[in-house]
Amino acid sequence: MKKLEKLILSFILILITACSSQQDSVEEENYSQTFAQENSVTAMDVINQAIDDINSGQANETLQSLNKELIYLPLEIESLTQLTSIDECTPETDDNSNAAYIGVCPINDSYQMRVKIYSLTDDFWDSGSITFEVISIPDNLEQYADIKSTLDYLLDQQIDVLDQLFGYDVSCLSYDESEAYCKVLEGNSNATQYLETIQNNAASVYAQDYLSIYQNFLFDSESSLWQVRNDGLYINTLSSINYSILNYDTSTIMATSQTDNELIVNLLVSYQDTISPVIHRIVLVDEGNGYRLLTLN
Repeated sequence: MKKLEKLILSFILILITACSSQQDSVEEENYSQTFAQENSVTAMDVINQAIDDINSGQANETLQSLNKELIYLPLEIESLTQLTSIDECTPETDDNSNAAYIGVCPINDSYQMRVKIYSLTDDFWDSGSITFEVISIPDNLEQYADIKSTLDYLLDQQIDVLDQLFGYDVSCLSYDESEAYCKVLEGNSNATQYLETIQNNAASVYAQDYLSIYQNFLFDSESSLWQVRNDGLYINTLSSINYSILNYDTSTIMATSQTDNELIVNLLVSYQDTISPVIHRIVLVDEGNGYRLLTLN
């Protein structure tokens, strides 16, 4: 009899442990859903505040002050509609994110927005983010063939241009340990001609407004990356910069918006062989000699 009681007790303990583990697993898997249920009103309020900010243009002013990446509506969307319930958004989990809440909220049949809340604060943008995603990729290749061709050329050329601008294609001829500069080219005239060449190459890809942002860093300050001296061209080894560029997939153009001299393109990027649904934005400007890259987001 005692043996039977022990067996029954052991079975009960195993059952309780299994149920507890299963419950912990469910709670862990649905943390976004739990957060939404426990903070439904507050979460909806901060998301609606963010929607108001996006519609009014305040969002980018705040993001700029916080030194965060700016946010743009998909070109085909004029404004967002506020939530009436947090249940309009589908909670999701992401093992690679420390967000307290991740929700995917539909905009229309083509687009959705992904909301991440890391903690509830008075200002959504302090501890939250929104990205816009495409639900399915339309087949627009024929419609945007000319724009794709332009982008393909500029995006391909920018790699060589950036290598030239930041000195990745030069070798050090001599180096004085007492200063940060390394000589990369002999002769003053050769130095001047070389810098003119890389600046002209850059101007064939990037708009002047874009290049002006880096003018002092590259050429015009006392500690600029490049310096022309009497005996040649020098590069500042302490001002070297590592750059990274997104792999824009020009076969995924979603929509465009065009004015007299500006063209805005919505498209996607790919990581290895995977196309991300997050919508990106490239702005081209025509300065009288063809389109140039102005901004890449």
